[in-house]
Amino acid sequence: MRIIAKTTLDWDFIHRKGALPRVSVFDLIKQPYQVSLIMAPLSYGVSPPMDLIVLGTLVHLVAPLAVFEFGTFTGMATLCMAMNALDETHIWTLDLPLDVGQESDTAVINSAWRGLPVADRITQIYDDSKTLDTAPYFKKMNFIFVDANHDYEFVVNDTAKAFEMLAPGGMIVWHDYTRAFPGVQRCLDDLGQSKSLHHVEGTQLVIYREGQS
Repeated sequence: MRIIAKTTLDWDFIHRKGALPRVSVFDLIKQPYQVSLIMAPLSYGVSPPMDLIVLGTLVHLVAPLAVFEFGTFTGMATLCMAMNALDETHIWTLDLPLDVGQESDTAVINSAWRGLPVADRITQIYDDSKTLDTAPYFKKMNFIFVDANHDYEFVVNDTAKAFEMLAPGGMIVWHDYTRAFPGVQRCLDDLGQSKSLHHVEGTQLVIYREGQS
């Protein structure tokens, strides 16, 4: 019954009025690609395997030199992007400043890639995205992953800043486009009225590529 209920709800979400058009990952990438991936047990904040597989595929497709991520958390997505990017790619990943009184924050944030060789290609930024100054990154990021606070006003803020930072021909990917996060859904459905956004089939990912319809 749970499977039937979930399938029904997913179908309703995908086919509701105002839903974003969908695209298959096989329509995005023409040549087969073997994604490099390290998976952790599914838990709060860990992306589903298919989402990480597609994220790694998209990074391989775009081959960005500069990547920016809104929302580090454990860093599983950061690690996935780093493992499927070029050796010369650098990633900047943003999370809220650590509360020195919260040892759990220190243990969790970027724990997935901390101490690994790819860490040399990743810069951890501790800042509030609402106060983040985008000037150093203005039109320099070839690939941007938006997966921070899912409340509507935060998604709107992070999305606006992502467009400020996006380089010509670059790609923005949003996560958690699902009924469980109405703030993400509302922001992207609204944005889809003026921008060419697509929901990647079988995932919670939405993509936009500069200069493509």
